Amino acid sequence: MIEYKFDKSALGSTNDGKQGSLSWITGNGRIEKAVGSEKEADSILASIKADRTETWVVRTLPDGSTKLQVLDGAGNVKKVTDDISKILTVGKAGGQP
Repeated sequence: MIEYKFDKSALGSTNDGKQGSLSWITGNGRIEKAVGSEKEADSILASIKADRTETWVVRTLPDGSTKLQVLDGAGNVKKVTDDISKILTVGKAGGQP
């Protein structure tokens, strides 16, 4: 899952929890609304439950560049470590969280 923000915009608090948190992602029928299919939503929810997903924030900075941050289940930015992501590799081409 990817949440897009501009510059220093914060992840907001909602009735479902902090934006980017698992409670926010899975709350209020958000996934089904995003994909338009109950079957697809169920498949995504199964992937979330199996810990096969990641949540990222992609920030567009005023100069047009982007910054990627990986979030934990509570919607907090993870500390950059070699194992921050199951998908990205820190320090290699294309892998700079």
